Amino acid sequence: MRLCKICAPIWKYDHHKAVFERNDDSASADLRRGEFKSPGFPRSYCDDLRCTYEIEPKLNSGVAINIDHFATEMLHDYVEVSQLVVVNGTRHAIRQEM
Repeated sequence: MRLCKICAPIWKYDHHKAVFERNDDSASADLRRGEFKSPGFPRSYCDDLRCTYEIEPKLNSGVAINIDHFATEMLHDYVEVSQLVVVNGTRHAIRQEM
């Protein structure tokens, strides 16, 4: 499984061009397990930050996500989980209920 963490201030994010500041030091290949933390954890993260974690499992493998602790600034922060499916070369994100 490959894990890639991408974090960028919202003002630097463009939905059409997908421009991010990438933290390559947090990307790792061949993980069997791991954990997600906010940028700078345990300190608070800055305002207007968009952070995306992409998990790419090996072929014919699955991914399980367990949430032990979760706290955000109410009405401002959220977590969204999507499954990316490629159909005829087109990428589709399917939102997962949590």
